[in-house]
Amino acid sequence: MKLKLIIAATALLSLTGCREEVSAPRNAETIQERQWKSAPDGKPVDELAANAIADSDTKGKIMWSLSSLQTAYREAEGKVPGLGKVTVMVDDDLYLIISNELEGGVEEKRASLKSLDPDFSHVELIVNKNPDEFPGLKIPVLNGKEKVLIIKNGVLQSKVEYLEIILADRPAVQKMASGLTNAIQAAQGQL
Repeated sequence: MKLKLIIAATALLSLTGCREEVSAPRNAETIQERQWKSAPDGKPVDELAANAIADSDTKGKIMWSLSSLQTAYREAEGKVPGLGKVTVMVDDDLYLIISNELEGGVEEKRASLKSLDPDFSHVELIVNKNPDEFPGLKIPVLNGKEKVLIIKNGVLQSKVEYLEIILADRPAVQKMASGLTNAIQAAQGQL
């Protein structure tokens, strides 16, 4: 009897052990679409000053850079299968959080911007060759660095070696690619 109980408990623990709970991000802020501030006098130099981000504001630079990604996801909503209302966020530890709300559930991709490869020549382009395919990017994780977490409804599903982003069309991928690269470089002190 005790042996059966031990076997049942071991089986239950092995099944639940795969479904690791993930802690909430620290002070995650939602990325807003770019809002260019106009200067009251209309002088270009004053507009640049009004929209400038301090060199020491790493998170601010990252959030500005990722606004093109948030715009691309908004434009892809309802066009790409499996893509619902997507919210792009960055937390205090410089994790990029892509939250996809669809059919009553939430899937998150959580990647440390410090772990992603900042060299765009290492990025894999996802080419849409057929009408039912959509373009995107796969940004690899640097060797030995923290992997990208795939989380469904707060439970860790997997850890992968790349951040995959699929959008509605190629122009959207082109528009957001440089912003995403800038965000990665800013997180790693290269920008």
